[in-house]
This record gives sequence, structure tokens and C-alpha cells, in this order.
Amino acid sequence: MQLLRYLARLSFKTAPDGSRCLYLDGTWSRPYLIPDAETEERLITRLLQLLAVVIGIVTVVPFVGNVTGITQLPYGFIGMLGFMLVAMRAARQMLFGAEVRNLERGRSRLALRGHPQGFVERQHVSSLVVLIAAGLALAALGVIMLINPNHGLFAWLVFSISAAFAAASTSLLFLKLSRQAHDNGAPALPGAQRVASSE
Repeated sequence: MQLLRYLARLSFKTAPDGSRCLYLDGTWSRPYLIPDAETEERLITRLLQLLAVVIGIVTVVPFVGNVTGITQLPYGFIGMLGFMLVAMRAARQMLFGAEVRNLERGRSRLALRGHPQGFVERQHVSSLVVLIAAGLALAALGVIMLINPNHGLFAWLVFSISAAFAAASTSLLFLKLSRQAHDNGAPALPGAQRVASSE
């Protein structure tokens, strides 16, 4: 539950003027301006419910697809992905439609160039380690699924997304440790300056 709450809070940012913003559709979208702490807590609860629904969808739908053999067919696999996306969008609308209808929208999107640096600075090393471990565990599950040909294309999807997630989390941890070393006066980790300059 704490991990889900942590993930839910990643959608909330503080603007330069101190106002709180909700990036419901990602940091590339225009944010919703949160008027008070009570509204923010209510939105966090909604996000937790949405995350629970999403987890249920990505767990149950592929399981049913594997049992019925649908995911072994290319068109069946694509149809399953489409159904999952539609179901997630419908859940989002049901949970947040009324909540955000009367909220003011921010005029500007979050600057993507500066976002990774700020994101890294807000993370704890232990949180990044947990994310890496989760990604590796899911990637291992994908490998196990690949051994069984009955899982079809879904096994490749699980493996590729999990491996990419673990790699991204490892990169963030590497950058975090490098900046901590730099702040403490220690030499930067090899290659860290190239990573930082790429932002």
C-alpha cells in the first residue's frame, strides 16, 4: 500500500509559485490546480483506486487471454491490448471525471528538460532500489513466461517493459549516487557527467 501511495504522489508537483498541481495524464499534460490539502488527499485516494484497477486489469485480462489462447494470435494480442487501454481510460473517467471537472487547469506543461533532474533529487536511494528490484523481478517473470510457448507475445511484452523499467531505474540510481558523491566532495562516478549533461 505504501508503494502505491508513493507512486500516486509522483503525479503531484509544486509549482514555482507554491501552488500544488496534479499531472493526471503525465508530465506532458496541462496540470490541474489543487485548491487545498483536502482536495489533494481526496485525489490521492482516487489515484490509489485507479492504480488498483489498473493492476487488476493488467493481471486478469492477460490471464484470461492465456487461458483462452487469444494472446497466441497476433490479432488477438493486439485486441487484448486495445481492450486494456479502453478499460483503463474508462476507469480513469469514472474515478476522476467529477473530481477534476471544476478544477482550474494550469496554462503551461511541466518543462520536460528540467523534470528528470528534479525527479532524481526528490527520490530516496532506497526507493530507487525497490523500483529496480521490482523491475528485475518482473523481467525474471517474463523470462519464465518465455520458456512456456503458451504465453505468446504477452511474455515478450512483460519482459521488454520490465527490463526497460529496471534499466531506467538503474540509470536514475546511478545519477542520484553521482550527485550525492559530488555534493560530498567525492569524485563523480564514471560517466555520470555525460548522463547529467544529457538533461
